[in-house]
Amino acid sequence: MSKDKLYKYRSGSTRDIEALMNNQFYASSIEKLNDIHEGKIVIDNQEIKLLDLLVKNNGSSFNISIEKNLEDFIRIYKKSGVYSLSKCYNNELLWAYYADSHKGFCIEYDFSKSCDSAFLRGTAKVEYTNEKPCKDQFDDMGEYESKVMLTKSECWSYEKEWRSRKIAEYGLWKSKIYPIID
Repeated sequence: MSKDKLYKYRSGSTRDIEALMNNQFYASSIEKLNDIHEGKIVIDNQEIKLLDLLVKNNGSSFNISIEKNLEDFIRIYKKSGVYSLSKCYNNELLWAYYADSHKGFCIEYDFSKSCDSAFLRGTAKVEYTNEKPCKDQFDDMGEYESKVMLTKSECWSYEKEWRSRKIAEYGLWKSKIYPIID
């Protein structure tokens, strides 16, 4: 399945309208994503919620040793933003959850017209599985980070989600994809 056209559901709040009119988009904090299993990793057969490391221990100590690259991953994870999109525009549940019970709107992104190659490379399909990514399965930390960011529980598969995960920080961003409104 290609990412030629992807869709973003919005509630229609003042921020949503202003962002649309100003050719901006809001990238959510990873900590605010809706799957309770997101951000869980497995190291040495121990399941760890990254948010617990960040909040409770500030990423500095817990009962297994943190490698330097894992500390870097936690630092990046804490400030990164995610822009979630869907492959479908007509899913009633998505309209109910993300478009204020069918009162909001849905933006279509036609990626075949985009010239922002960095955003395109950073946008990938989410994998739905109940298996958490295990660091021991990856030699490359970058692949592991990507797997963690692109994994959700199977129960969310109806969302047909794609994510742009190359956003440096969460918050409001000027769209470089192409003008949202011509």
